[in-house]
Amino acid sequence: MPKTLAAALPEYLPTLPFFKKMQIADVFLLADDVMFSRQSPVQRCRIRTADGELWLSVPVLQKQRGRQNIGDVIIDETRNWRQKHWRNLRHSYQFSAYFDFFADEFSAMYDRRWQRLL
Repeated sequence: MPKTLAAALPEYLPTLPFFKKMQIADVFLLADDVMFSRQSPVQRCRIRTADGELWLSVPVLQKQRGRQNIGDVIIDETRNWRQKHWRNLRHSYQFSAYFDFFADEFSAMYDRRWQRLL
């Protein structure tokens, strides 16, 4: 019987279709060895707020020539992005179903300093 293969680029705060693709595949390939492109789901995501949509972007340091693999992209930790992202997520979703179930894990994720996008 043939196996189902699916592949996707990594995403910052992946959407439900990302997880659905992962769920239905027998083999899932995370394409982390491709060129990084700014303003892609690898580095940013869109959330819904009371005032409309808001883009959350992870600041990154870019190499001199600008061409690098996704797995080599270094996060710019000189900016206060982690606290801002967590504050926006908490403010926008704190009354949503299941927020309390996931809040501690998200809080821990944003408390940690990350070196690379992956």
